[in-house]
Amino acid sequence: MMIGNRYELIRKLGEGGMGEVYLAHDSKNMSRVAIKFAFLGNRDPESEKERFFREIEFLKSIEHPNIVKLLDSGQDGESYFYVMEFIQGHEIRERENFRRLAILLANVASALSALHQKGIVHGDIKPSNIMLVGNRPVLLDFGVAKKHWQEKIEKNDVSGTVAYMSPESVTGQKTDGRSDLYSLGIVLYEQLTGCLPFGEGQIQNQIFRILHEKPARPSLVNPKIPEELEKICIKLISKDPDSRYQSAGELEDVLLLFLKGSTEEPSQLVANVARAPVIGRDGELSKFKSLLDIMELGEGGIVLVQGQSGIGKTSLVEEFRRIALSRNIGFVLCDGRQAWPGMPAIGRVLDELVNFDIMVDKPLLSRFSGQIMELSPLFFKKYASPDFKKAEMMTGKQEPEEALAKILLYAFDEGVVFAFDGIDDPQTIGVCRKMAGMAGKAKKLVILSGFDPKTLSLKSSIVPVVFELKPFGVEDVKAFLNHLGITLSEELVCEVMRLSGGIPGKMFRIIKHLVPVYEKKNRDYRNESAIFAGRKFMAISDNSREVLGVVCLMEKPRTVELVRSIAGLSEDQMKNAIQELVSMGLAHEISCETGPVFGPALPEMVKFVKEHAPTRELAELHKKIADCFCSFPDIAGDEDFSGEAGMHYMEAGEYLLAARCLVPVIQKKQSKLEFMPCNEIIGKLFPHLDKMTDKKIVTSFSFCCIVQFINTGIGRFLKGTFEILEGALTDKETPESVKIKYATWLGLAKARLGELNSALSHLDLAWKMFSIEPDDDRGFYLTRAFSEVYINSSRFKKARRYCLLNLGYARKCKNDTRLSQSLNNLGIVQMMTGENDKAEKTFNENIALARKIGSQPQELTSMLNLAGVYSNRKEFDRTISVLLDLKKKAKDIGDINKLSIIYRNLIDTYEKTYKKEEALSVLEEALGQLNRFSSTARLHIFYDRAVRMALEMENFDLAENFIEGLQSSAFESGSKFQEAFAFALQGDMMFIKGNNREAISSLKVAWEIFDRVKKEHVETYCMIAHKYAFCVAFGGNPAGAMEILKTAHPMISQVADVEARGFSLALQAWIDMIGAFSVAGKQKSAGKNHSSFSKKYWNSSYRKYRKVMDPISGIDEYMLPRPYAAMGFAQLVLERSNIDKHYREVFHDDCRRAVAYLDEAIGQCRKSKIRLYVNVLAGLRARASGAASQNA
Repeated sequence: MMIGNRYELIRKLGEGGMGEVYLAHDSKNMSRVAIKFAFLGNRDPESEKERFFREIEFLKSIEHPNIVKLLDSGQDGESYFYVMEFIQGHEIRERENFRRLAILLANVASALSALHQKGIVHGDIKPSNIMLVGNRPVLLDFGVAKKHWQEKIEKNDVSGTVAYMSPESVTGQKTDGRSDLYSLGIVLYEQLTGCLPFGEGQIQNQIFRILHEKPARPSLVNPKIPEELEKICIKLISKDPDSRYQSAGELEDVLLLFLKGSTEEPSQLVANVARAPVIGRDGELSKFKSLLDIMELGEGGIVLVQGQSGIGKTSLVEEFRRIALSRNIGFVLCDGRQAWPGMPAIGRVLDELVNFDIMVDKPLLSRFSGQIMELSPLFFKKYASPDFKKAEMMTGKQEPEEALAKILLYAFDEGVVFAFDGIDDPQTIGVCRKMAGMAGKAKKLVILSGFDPKTLSLKSSIVPVVFELKPFGVEDVKAFLNHLGITLSEELVCEVMRLSGGIPGKMFRIIKHLVPVYEKKNRDYRNESAIFAGRKFMAISDNSREVLGVVCLMEKPRTVELVRSIAGLSEDQMKNAIQELVSMGLAHEISCETGPVFGPALPEMVKFVKEHAPTRELAELHKKIADCFCSFPDIAGDEDFSGEAGMHYMEAGEYLLAARCLVPVIQKKQSKLEFMPCNEIIGKLFPHLDKMTDKKIVTSFSFCCIVQFINTGIGRFLKGTFEILEGALTDKETPESVKIKYATWLGLAKARLGELNSALSHLDLAWKMFSIEPDDDRGFYLTRAFSEVYINSSRFKKARRYCLLNLGYARKCKNDTRLSQSLNNLGIVQMMTGENDKAEKTFNENIALARKIGSQPQELTSMLNLAGVYSNRKEFDRTISVLLDLKKKAKDIGDINKLSIIYRNLIDTYEKTYKKEEALSVLEEALGQLNRFSSTARLHIFYDRAVRMALEMENFDLAENFIEGLQSSAFESGSKFQEAFAFALQGDMMFIKGNNREAISSLKVAWEIFDRVKKEHVETYCMIAHKYAFCVAFGGNPAGAMEILKTAHPMISQVADVEARGFSLALQAWIDMIGAFSVAGKQKSAGKNHSSFSKKYWNSSYRKYRKVMDPISGIDEYMLPRPYAAMGFAQLVLERSNIDKHYREVFHDDCRRAVAYLDEAIGQCRKSKIRLYVNVLAGLRARASGAASQNA
């Protein structure tokens, strides 16, 4: 049986509650694989399906030699499956060999550590899920795995095998990585004793024993068990998670300490392993000591430390520092770390000087006080003159860099060493140049590490001391190893030299994988498989290494002839290399119809080659592979070869060549609507956009990024691409037909971002060019773009016109796909203009057409819009049913753009039916999905809803987490809109918490950012204006609030959304109310009659508040403006009663009306679980009710 036209099933390997696993043959890669099929039982098939997809996602996110490798996933008919490497092994059985057992479980702990660092809890650790392949344990079966942050499991959903489950798991509590460690402890107990600590039998009895009984000590069953290993086991299976090891990394350390027979604590042992020592630099150290002697005699100088990356420049500078401090000589080190993000590193040097007793040139500091205050507030605060604001206005002839150099060099009387290492920001480099020119005169020693002497522009009279660091020799390597207490054979020392090129940094990394030493200083022990791979790699011949390098980089079997041509070997040399590699189990050769294919046999060998071969050699090898693929005559028509060639060029650092291969692949996939595979390709290529020098390729790639955004909503690929396409529109070399295409898609992208005016300007440009040379094909796309933009801006009359034009072009083209797109837009216009019956008919017609042509995206779109028709009719149960079905389908095809719309509509519907818990659940799911795909599409809307719901529940911590999430997204995407929106949400939260001053501060920032782009975001701008003005007025500044609202007033007429119109109407009422009472205030201060306040403004405000609160006005009763309007109306009535004595004749009726409005608003807030305004509303109601009673 063939699965996915690629995998031929051979036999069933096993099954469990989560699915069935089969052995299969991969006809593409000519290898054996394991395929797992989801078991969608009758109990809860959707839950099982979601769990299966979660297992796939977890396997995708992890790469570790002790975790099964995911190769592929897909759907075959109604069956869901994923493909993994075939693990031909057995369960761990090591009851007597305690040392080997500890090694194997240390490897499992290493795998768990990788999982837990990703936030994943495996949840089903047991012997059958740990398969042993030779000496390599492999962790399997992630069907029960969960993220740390996922909600706790239900008490009737005890997922996993009970005998190995922790107490917190069996009781349905929230679990973390310590639960996996408990399960591993049960595995260890079973291996040591041959039995389970809490026995077997009925599940309820097992659970009782797990929760309440204490297990027997393993040594009572097996007296041979080492005491230290027994202690480890007992600690692992503690009932209290806090009593267990707190991380898998800690457990790994303890197991390895047991192997070494050491009683030292891990921290003590780690401290004994020093970083790479300064070896072979005796000449440089001796010379530096001489320079210190000369400096103490009153002569300064410059030292340049040079050499390639990893040669040991930083280590040498650190040794210089140690020597200077041992002689009580001051040493100020600037190592490239910045004082705070975005500021030059020189600021950190100024921060350090605060701790010294120094002299500061106050006049010089005053002239540049503004710059110094930005660089180091600490330094400025300590040394600046009190009148710095006046001094800041002074100008000097010196540059800031020269002034900073003087301040540093002349801060000390005695000789001091200044060292700069790893500097890359321009301002600090500028200061270094100035210091280099002044060092001799200032009698200081300046060390510059990694600087090019030519960039310093030194005078001919200044001669620096240059330390050009050379690679290590063999004797240096031996001294290095001796320092670490490591002994290697002469042959292995030579191999280390060959692989590292004598570069200490590379050499240290290689040695750590060849010998048992701790890595870095973080207790991350080397992996046994890496040592095994390294030793095997060093034992083979040079030709075999070259062949193995080729097949490891290609990762999958290739024809022998292809591998030979890339490796550059003769037929005999290739034959000998194959024999050697196969005999050592490092590669395998498979015969097939097209000839023998050859590939790597060990995943750890692939990893070793990629991580430890010299970077330059790897890059050359990647380029050779790519060049070979590109030499095929038919590569342009083969997506696989072209794509693979592009990826190898990427690894070789040849980004332009990569783009030339990959851009056609992206274009073909996008034309076939295969957008998800494009995300990975674009994601790898996009960071190197600035390194591409071919204007045509850059423009084509930028266009692909725009198309990807429009179809998926993923916005992280937009930075810089708009500017590139804008430039192409003005470029005379760009053909007119291409300009029309670019302008059209730019318009659509701008519309997706909410920048409707900019979108229309691009489409108008495209239309002008199109009118000169009309064409049915371009006419279709252009009229479709116009119709979508006008629909998005709620200009339905114009939208209908372009929809009909678009329908005409679709029929002329005789293309059913285009006809389906046109019908969909026409149906939207009918729905939005109240023609629900016509819209339903149009959408049903379009669904039938989409099914006929097999267009699932169009079918989903029409079904989504059909749900909108049901919502208009207030058939909410029917709406929710359709949306839930659509959500599953959109997830299956990976359409994040439609998924975001579905989420929004589903949340709206739940809110309208007062199902807050369901709405919040959908919101959290939506944010997880959108952030996962880095989607900017409507992201701020979801965060707005999420924060509002959290505040409604008075869960301020949750609200703050949501706001931080939006701020992080804004930072990553560079979106000023999202940044401003986050400030606005912060303001909302501060107001609800009663901190009105902080609320005003946050809303002011949001207002100022939105004010610059108000034409592009009219509705949001008006919303922010209302909130800002409300807080300002609430803070006792009605005049300031009136100025804010007057500024926003001209934009109100452009608002189309019903809820936003309601807010705008309430906003206008606020303007009038403040205007009325401001006039009264002025008259009062002038001694005039209070009753002559502005009735005109008051009556206008009164009518507008009534309109918002009046059901027949068309304002939906579910919309939020009503509580605002109720508050405003009550204040309007109560304030006038204090001013106008004639008003008291009708005051009683208006007070009763205010009480009714407030009761309605309070009821609405309570019914919808919105507690934000209840206290304020209740306070106003009490005042209004009391006033009405007194007046009666």
